Amino acid sequence: MSNAFGQGTIPFAGRSMIWAGDFAQLPPIDGKCLFDIDVSSAPPTTNALKGQKSVLGRALWHQVTDVVILKENMRQKSQSKEDAEYRTVLENLRYNACTSTDVDVLRKRVASRSNKAIDLSKDEFRHASMITARNHCRDRVNDVGCRAFAKDSGQELHSFYSVDVLRSVTVGTDKVGRKKTISKKITGDAGRPSDSLQDALWAVDPADCTNHHTGVLRLCVDMPILIKNNVATELCVTNGAEGKVAGWKARDIGRGRKTLEVLFVELIDPKKPLQLTGLPPNVVPISPQNQSITVTLPNALKPVHSSRDQVPILPNFAMTDYCSQGRTRPINIVDLQFCKSYHSVYTALSRSSTIAGTVIIRMPEMSKLHGKLRKGLRQ
Repeated sequence: MSNAFGQGTIPFAGRSMIWAGDFAQLPPIDGKCLFDIDVSSAPPTTNALKGQKSVLGRALWHQVTDVVILKENMRQKSQSKEDAEYRTVLENLRYNACTSTDVDVLRKRVASRSNKAIDLSKDEFRHASMITARNHCRDRVNDVGCRAFAKDSGQELHSFYSVDVLRSVTVGTDKVGRKKTISKKITGDAGRPSDSLQDALWAVDPADCTNHHTGVLRLCVDMPILIKNNVATELCVTNGAEGKVAGWKARDIGRGRKTLEVLFVELIDPKKPLQLTGLPPNVVPISPQNQSITVTLPNALKPVHSSRDQVPILPNFAMTDYCSQGRTRPINIVDLQFCKSYHSVYTALSRSSTIAGTVIIRMPEMSKLHGKLRKGLRQ
């Protein structure tokens, strides 16, 4: 903004800025909150760009002059007694200060054989997406969900494999003598993985060093999916967008396997109605995208570097707490056992629009419901 207005030395070109946020939700994935006490206000002693940006960000943060705290919960609007109790739970959880009464409210929403109030076999729960804190848990739930959805809908699961090309990675230097990694595709037959190596690459979970670019997609029509990359922002095909499979076009890659050439996805509640020529309403095509991955295989002496072409989606029978941010979920199934902090617990539980649609698979540790706030948050 400063550069756009020709005032590069003045923060935000001297314009007034408004930010909206929730301190109780999750911190940045790669970095710290600007108000964190570990973020120094002193100039960094190195030329590291990340450190310089942190110092500048903290300086800008300290220039905020007016704060407005919004109290009304706009996601849980139901007026039942139980919903009022649930809103109280969330208000206390924001400060990691749940009472014993709050914990009892949550325990009533734990799914178990003895809890007759919750029946996960009901249609509204059966294929609903679960929030979990770990990518590996997400992948396991998605595996089970794919098979269950295909069985319940009377369809066959179709497997679509990625196209992988090996890459050579060397360490060189830039113009000023700093080390840098140089990665290049290996052309010709030398770049094609052997059958055994290719099978091993396909077997790697999406969470394991593939940047969620899975080796095998198992799909059927109407299966819920989650888009994992910004494909076309103008068409609402963005990272985190939800949809369901409408169809596909695939080609053979040998050994009886196929890869996707294009996947047709019907977006669920896009921000604006879409109508592409020759396609039903809200249906968009998604082509494979290229992603460099590095995988360390069992018993391997060194990592395997490859370039992977695959459609950037995952089944949506589970998602992580980070991915759930910003969503409102009438049916909100959550597994809280591996939540790393009360921020994670709060993020998952606060997605619910009603307590009746909230189901807890496993409770978190009590320290994630009641404990001390970090100094940066207390300040």
